Amino acid sequence: MTAGTVEQAENVGGGAAPVGRAGGWVGRWARTPAGLAAFAVLLGVAVRLWYLTTPQAAIDGDEAMTGLMVRRILDGQWYAYLAGQRYNGALEQYPQALVWAVLPQNPFTLRLTQVALAGLVITLTYLVGARMLATRWHAALAALLFATGPFFNIWKGVRSHGAYPTAQLIGLAGMYCALRLREQYQRRWLVGLAAACGLGLWASWSAAYLLIPATIYAVPAIWRHVRRRRTDLGLAALALLAGYAPALIWAVANLSIPLLGGSQPHRTPWERLQSLASPVLREFVGVGYRYGRPGWPIVAQFVLLAVLGVAYAVAVWRRLRGAPRLRGAPRLDGGHRGPARPTDMLLLAVPVTALLYVASKYTWFIGEPRYLFAAYPALALGIAALIPASGRRAVAAGSAVALLWAATSAGQLAVHHDDGPGDLAGCYRQVADWLVAHGTPVVYSDYWTGLPLQLTAGDRITVGLVEGGHGKFPENRNAADAVTDPVYVAGHVIDPMDQETDDVALLDRTFAANGMTTLRTEVACTVVYQHWRPLRWPWELGIGYPPLRWAKTLSSPTTSRAGNAGSSNVRNPARTAASSAIARR
Repeated sequence: MTAGTVEQAENVGGGAAPVGRAGGWVGRWARTPAGLAAFAVLLGVAVRLWYLTTPQAAIDGDEAMTGLMVRRILDGQWYAYLAGQRYNGALEQYPQALVWAVLPQNPFTLRLTQVALAGLVITLTYLVGARMLATRWHAALAALLFATGPFFNIWKGVRSHGAYPTAQLIGLAGMYCALRLREQYQRRWLVGLAAACGLGLWASWSAAYLLIPATIYAVPAIWRHVRRRRTDLGLAALALLAGYAPALIWAVANLSIPLLGGSQPHRTPWERLQSLASPVLREFVGVGYRYGRPGWPIVAQFVLLAVLGVAYAVAVWRRLRGAPRLRGAPRLDGGHRGPARPTDMLLLAVPVTALLYVASKYTWFIGEPRYLFAAYPALALGIAALIPASGRRAVAAGSAVALLWAATSAGQLAVHHDDGPGDLAGCYRQVADWLVAHGTPVVYSDYWTGLPLQLTAGDRITVGLVEGGHGKFPENRNAADAVTDPVYVAGHVIDPMDQETDDVALLDRTFAANGMTTLRTEVACTVVYQHWRPLRWPWELGIGYPPLRWAKTLSSPTTSRAGNAGSSNVRNPARTAASSAIARR
């Protein structure tokens, strides 16, 4: 791996690119690293906007939940965390509210905030790389890599699933501040690093993949200067508290400690390490799809992981041997002698990420690398750092890596863009129209059907969730529990983690097993169950949670009490894992 410098070469070949007179300033700028980085931002935004128009980008229950939060924010409510939770900060929902205040309220505009965050992350990847990698061209390559893949980085990055893109942005901001601290100590960079750590503690703990290496890298500079400037340390502490302030306010308002909660499917640390090694890493680097397949040929997938592993081991070995800095590169240690190099943060990010992944009980799902999402900027910077520092080999290697990377991602986007349930919004509009026409304003449903239905229907109907997430909007569940003749809207949508059965099949089987009759009506992509005889409530049939007044509850920042979707009172074992997974978001 190339040692980190701030070399000011204008291209990896060592010379200025010739520009014709007609090109002018725009032509010269377009042939600079900054021009390539700007192109990466535009390309990354364009790819993500296109992807939002594909069938696979149909809105799911998690995203509908954030959309409902945004509507309540526009009505004057406030959230510190995702609805009904005490983790995963609601930072992204406030810019989403600004967007919805001026644009039509639909799934596409809801996700424009995620697209804008991706553009910011691409930009910050370039700025961090410019101070970390061998040349600014390497930094521009890192920005281009992040903009074009891997597939999961795009798939997850455009979805309103919580503070996933925010974690990337916060982590990169911390790395940038750490780099500036080591270049030349200034109070503002210390305050910025502390604020990033505070925001990470509130919004998304996965930002630690980048923040811990950044903090370790910055500690020597902080130690040298803060001993003589104690006020700086106090300001840093205030900045950390300011970043964490929403969580502190929530804790005081609810008399509860904001921590991760909810039971999870059991996995031992060894099992989590095994799943990380395969298939999660293959999915993370983009050569495998869900559960590592399909994608590259399986042998090629493991060969690539082996190559990257060897490259990392060689980089660590060279680093420990203390390879000399590149000739002419300025010192980045504030004028003090020391072995630290900016790329140390990338080397540290690997063991830090692996350790946190193995230690956490929440990293149980192996179908996709969601728990590694915050580490994608480090992956892009690390791949760019492997490119030679200059010469024709650098041009050839950088071009080959960029083409292979982008082609692999584009191939998966092309193959899978039609996956998904199709026009769910149109379906749910028909269902809402039917319910209103039949005088049924309040219904039960499950998480993956009910929340998108509620978002699409607006205030025309009220959907109370029976199972996981039933306490996210407790007023809706209380309304459903208050009716005398319950109605259930079931859908065929399977949850993204493949943990639940088809809800229609579940209800058909449950009613039959209990000798009950219902008026069963197929409406668009759903089935509506009315007039249950004899009347038995869902929780009496083993489906979901009892009314909130009976269940263990969790305080909510916008309601008096909200049920904990991860508590252990689910009666249907088939639903337990998925309900716990919803609680973890």
